[in-house]
Amino acid sequence: SFSKDETIPAEQAVEFVKEWTEEYLAGAYDYACSVHKDRDHMHMHLVFNSVSRSGGKYRYQKGDWEKVIRPLTNRLAEKYHTGWQTDRKRAGGTGH
Repeated sequence: SFSKDETIPAEQAVEFVKEWTEEYLAGAYDYACSVHKDRDHMHMHLVFNSVSRSGGKYRYQKGDWEKVIRPLTNRLAEKYHTGWQTDRKRAGGTGH
């Protein structure tokens, strides 16, 4: 989710979540995502198959948030100029 103060066009939000998903899942898992603004902020929903196209099972490893997820999210936030960083507290949220 983006804060209500962050402005990102829906098309860019879709590109953000698609790029994030392709990189994080290495293109190995089928997924579906949506971007919408039915609240006072733009937000995204993402679901993905926990079984890869080659039959392997997705596993979250301890430390993935700090080592993989947060850096990827921050890099893409900077790329898309959202102003959002996951290591900073946001009003009404925890930054992740």
